[in-house]
Amino acid sequence: MTRSLKVLPEAKQDLIELQQFYENQAIGLGDYCVDHVISDLDRLSFFAGIHPQVYGYYRSLVHRFPLSIYYTILADEIIVVAVLDNRKNPRNAHKRLSKK
Repeated sequence: MTRSLKVLPEAKQDLIELQQFYENQAIGLGDYCVDHVISDLDRLSFFAGIHPQVYGYYRSLVHRFPLSIYYTILADEIIVVAVLDNRKNPRNAHKRLSKK
């Protein structure tokens, strides 16, 4: 069963910030990172719901980058609420996700 995917504006902003961060590390790395995240987002339409829950959301780890995709499932829609860096203080993620 495939589900539709909705990325909330906050998660889109996360992607913009991640792209900028990695682009500052090396030219082209920002686009490479975002491409990997988008690839993992595409996989969610098939594999959503199999990931462990953290802070009340499903959490999918991004391949090749220390990032997590936090999402929820409502009926036949996957809603991505955040794409966060795993290297940051976990309290920041908890605060961010508990506001939703």
